Amino acid sequence: MYLDLGDAEVKLEGLPGCGHGKRTDSDEERRRVTQDATERYQFLKKSESILPLIKFFNNDYVYVYLAKTDRGYGSHFIYNRKQREGYLCKEGEPFIMYPCFGIVDNVLLSICQPDLVSKVVDRNLMSSEEINKMETLKEDDNPVILKYYLK
Repeated sequence: MYLDLGDAEVKLEGLPGCGHGKRTDSDEERRRVTQDATERYQFLKKSESILPLIKFFNNDYVYVYLAKTDRGYGSHFIYNRKQREGYLCKEGEPFIMYPCFGIVDNVLLSICQPDLVSKVVDRNLMSSEEINKMETLKEDDNPVILKYYLK
């Protein structure tokens, strides 16, 4: 599957520097790789490009987390492959969504620190039991798995 982002796509051949290097014991080689990686990072940081940071899919859905380097929130693009419909959650609208790491059937999965959960969920979409669990979370609790159910 190829995901075409059109003119906004960042292509490898147009990037300065490099994003990786070979394992080496040479300090000079490590310094060169670090300079190249820093050059690429600075280029991407200053660009207006939208970067696809996370991409995965299953038989039913495609999920892409897109970000601009100068923003706090990224955008989430979810495409229903069977219905051929896409949905974009952009800059916290219509709700804030935390970046996801996987999909199982129709459920997107995300891991969130307990003190951030109340900021990245919509209480209108939660049961009273889920809200109660969320309100009892403490800052030093283990990370929380968030589930976003796709319809």
